[in-house]
This record gives sequence, C-alpha cells and structure tokens, in this order.
Amino acid sequence: MPERPERLAAVVLDYGNVLSRPQPREAVARLEALSGLPGEVLWPAYWGERVPYDRGVVDGTGYWAAIAARAGRPRWPAATVAELVAADVASWSHVDPDMVAWAGALGRAGVATALLSNAPPELAAFIRERFDWVAGLDGRTFSCDLGAVKPEPAIYASCLAAIGVQAADALLIDDREVNVAGAVAAGLRGHLFTTRPALAEALRGSGLPLPD
Repeated sequence: MPERPERLAAVVLDYGNVLSRPQPREAVARLEALSGLPGEVLWPAYWGERVPYDRGVVDGTGYWAAIAARAGRPRWPAATVAELVAADVASWSHVDPDMVAWAGALGRAGVATALLSNAPPELAAFIRERFDWVAGLDGRTFSCDLGAVKPEPAIYASCLAAIGVQAADALLIDDREVNVAGAVAAGLRGHLFTTRPALAEALRGSGLPLPD
C-alpha cells in the first residue's frame, strides 16, 4: 500500500476471503458430491462461469446450467440445483469474527467502512439477512445489484458515492490482485489481503486501529 501522510477516511472491505473465511474443505467436498463432478472438472467451470452470476445476469439456476454445459454433462434436476445453490451460499457463510470486529473498531474511530463484494443475488441476500453487523457498515455494495463487477471502474465509483468519500481517501482490502489493481487504477489505495498480521503490518503508522 503506498504511504501517504494524510489519514484514510474510509476502508472498503471485500467479503469473500477477507471478511469471510475461505470455503471450508467440507463445503468444497459437499459441492463436489452434489454435482457428481471431480474437483478438477467442477472448479474451473465454477469460477469460469462466475462473472455473469456475480453480475446478476443469471440466477442460480442459470449459473449451474452454465456449469453443466462447460463440464459437458446434462443439467441437474431442479431439486439438485436448489441444493447446489444452497450449498454454494453456505460455503461462503463462515465469517472471520476478528475482521468483523476490526470493521467495527474502524467505525468507532470515525473511519467510514464499506463492504464491496462480487456476489450473486442469493449470496447477497444471505449476507444482508443473516449478519447484523452488515447494517452497521456505512456502505454495502454488491455486484449483482449494479450489473458491474470488480475490477470495473463503475463498481468502485458506486461504492464511494454511497459513503461520500473521494477515491484518494479510501483503501480497498481485497484478496484478488486484479481487484486491488482495479481499485488503484480508479484512484483508491489498495492492499492485497493475505493474513491479518500482514494487514496490520501494512497499516502500522497509519493512525488507524489495527486488526488483531
């Protein structure tokens, strides 16, 4: 993260693998079992078809139909698709309580906080409905609501407009290098998230509360 003397006005946090933990091994295994596809077939198709889903162009049924087509297999029955959608959402439901607590500490310190996530409609609805702490953030921007995904400039602009902060005064924390690069290109500062200790070290001397 480039060092600048001025204090940050806002911290923008990704959801998957930042505020939430990675998909657990058992959740990965369940998706493979439900789909009947080995991991080397399922996961390239899962990620390869994810952008239209995150953009809100297709719903869960359309997403899994696209995965089936890419994997070269017949579509799953509707009941199986419903299980796959639910299992996929559940796989992203494991929040990191320490990162959530840090977001709260930032807010109490007067720093605006925002959630900025590439998320499909079913996952966005789950996050809004399940987690009370989300309502405490100053902004909540989901790709499916905008029809735009990171690293496209429009999604960063929409997030910043929602919290009333200039790009130069905001920091994006994201686990994907392409999203961090997109944020920097849009004028934000960026940090590629790997671990909380690495984040704390990067923020040392910034005047912000540090994650535990």
